[in-house]
Amino acid sequence: MDDKHIENALKVMKALLAADKRCEVLNKAAQKYDPDFPPVYLKSISDDSLLSSILSMLTGIFGEEEIAEYFYHEAQNMKGGGSVTLESGKTFPLKTIADLRNYVLHLNKTNGGK
Repeated sequence: MDDKHIENALKVMKALLAADKRCEVLNKAAQKYDPDFPPVYLKSISDDSLLSSILSMLTGIFGEEEIAEYFYHEAQNMKGGGSVTLESGKTFPLKTIADLRNYVLHLNKTNGGK
Protein backbone atom coordinates (compact mmCIF):
# COMPACT_ATOMS: atom_id res chain seq x y z
CA MET A 1 0.00 0.00 0.00
CA ASP A 2 1.19 3.50 -0.75
CA ASP A 3 2.03 5.48 2.42
CA LYS A 4 -0.15 8.32 1.06
CA HIS A 5 -3.22 6.09 1.34
CA ILE A 6 -2.29 5.19 4.91
CA GLU A 7 -1.82 8.87 5.81
CA ASN A 8 -5.27 9.67 4.36
CA ALA A 9 -6.81 6.77 6.29
CA LEU A 10 -5.20 8.10 9.49
CA LYS A 11 -6.90 11.46 8.79
CA VAL A 12 -10.25 9.67 8.63
CA MET A 13 -9.54 7.96 11.98
CA LYS A 14 -8.53 11.31 13.46
CA ALA A 15 -11.82 12.83 12.23
CA LEU A 16 -13.79 9.99 13.87
CA LEU A 17 -12.03 10.60 17.17
CA ALA A 18 -12.62 14.36 16.89
CA ALA A 19 -16.33 13.72 16.37
CA ASP A 20 -16.33 11.61 19.55
CA LYS A 21 -14.68 14.49 21.45
CA ARG A 22 -17.38 16.88 20.21
CA CYS A 23 -19.98 14.46 21.55
CA GLU A 24 -18.23 14.53 24.94
CA VAL A 25 -18.43 18.34 25.00
CA LEU A 26 -22.14 18.18 24.13
CA ASN A 27 -22.76 15.60 26.86
CA LYS A 28 -20.98 17.62 29.56
CA ALA A 29 -22.79 20.83 28.63
CA ALA A 30 -26.22 19.18 28.44
CA GLN A 31 -25.77 17.23 31.67
CA LYS A 32 -24.84 20.43 33.47
CA TYR A 33 -28.41 21.63 32.85
CA ASP A 34 -30.13 18.26 32.97
CA PRO A 35 -28.29 15.48 34.86
CA ASP A 36 -30.66 12.93 33.33
CA PHE A 37 -29.73 13.93 29.78
CA PRO A 38 -28.86 10.68 27.95
CA PRO A 39 -25.30 10.76 26.61
CA VAL A 40 -24.86 11.10 22.87
CA TYR A 41 -22.13 9.12 21.13
CA LEU A 42 -21.03 8.98 17.52
CA LYS A 43 -22.13 5.36 17.50
CA SER A 44 -25.64 6.35 18.54
CA ILE A 45 -26.09 9.26 16.11
CA SER A 46 -24.83 7.42 13.05
CA ASP A 47 -25.93 4.19 11.53
CA ASP A 48 -23.81 1.59 13.35
CA SER A 49 -23.25 -0.22 10.05
CA LEU A 50 -21.82 3.01 8.61
CA LEU A 51 -19.26 3.27 11.42
CA SER A 52 -18.46 -0.43 11.04
CA SER A 53 -18.00 0.02 7.29
CA ILE A 54 -15.64 2.96 7.79
CA LEU A 55 -13.57 1.05 10.35
CA SER A 56 -13.49 -2.00 8.08
CA MET A 57 -12.27 0.14 5.18
CA LEU A 58 -9.54 1.65 7.38
CA THR A 59 -8.47 -1.81 8.53
CA GLY A 60 -8.11 -2.85 4.89
CA ILE A 61 -5.88 0.14 4.19
CA PHE A 62 -3.85 -0.35 7.37
CA GLY A 63 -3.20 -3.99 6.44
CA GLU A 64 -3.85 -5.61 9.80
CA GLU A 65 -7.00 -7.55 10.63
CA GLU A 66 -9.36 -5.50 12.82
CA ILE A 67 -6.67 -2.95 13.79
CA ALA A 68 -8.92 0.07 13.19
CA GLU A 69 -11.72 -1.50 15.20
CA TYR A 70 -9.33 -2.41 18.03
CA PHE A 71 -7.84 1.10 18.10
CA TYR A 72 -11.18 2.92 17.92
CA HIS A 73 -13.20 0.79 20.32
CA GLU A 74 -10.55 -0.42 22.77
CA ALA A 75 -6.89 0.61 22.65
CA GLN A 76 -7.23 4.38 22.76
CA ASN A 77 -9.74 4.09 25.61
CA MET A 78 -7.60 1.80 27.79
CA LYS A 79 -5.71 3.26 30.71
CA GLY A 80 -2.19 3.52 29.35
CA GLY A 81 -3.42 2.50 25.89
CA GLY A 82 -3.33 -0.79 24.10
CA SER A 83 -0.47 -2.41 22.26
CA VAL A 84 0.39 -4.87 19.55
CA THR A 85 3.26 -7.32 19.82
CA LEU A 86 4.74 -8.74 16.63
CA GLU A 87 6.02 -12.30 16.27
CA SER A 88 9.53 -10.82 16.47
CA GLY A 89 8.72 -9.66 20.00
CA LYS A 90 8.68 -5.97 19.08
CA THR A 91 5.80 -4.17 20.81
CA PHE A 92 4.02 -1.10 19.50
CA PRO A 93 1.98 1.01 21.91
CA LEU A 94 -1.46 2.05 20.61
CA LYS A 95 -2.80 5.03 22.52
CA THR A 96 -2.64 7.89 20.02
CA ILE A 97 -2.99 8.45 16.29
CA ALA A 98 0.81 8.87 16.22
CA ASP A 99 1.17 5.39 17.76
CA LEU A 100 -1.23 3.91 15.22
CA ARG A 101 0.69 5.69 12.44
CA ASN A 102 4.03 4.25 13.60
CA TYR A 103 2.58 0.76 13.72
CA VAL A 104 0.79 0.73 10.37
CA LEU A 105 3.71 2.39 8.54
CA HIS A 106 6.02 -0.24 10.06
CA LEU A 107 3.69 -2.98 8.81
CA ASN A 108 3.51 -1.40 5.39
CA LYS A 109 7.30 -1.16 5.14
CA THR A 110 7.69 -4.75 6.37
CA ASN A 111 5.17 -5.94 3.79
CA GLY A 112 6.91 -4.16 0.90
CA GLY A 113 4.76 -1.02 0.74
CA LYS A 114 5.92 2.34 -0.52
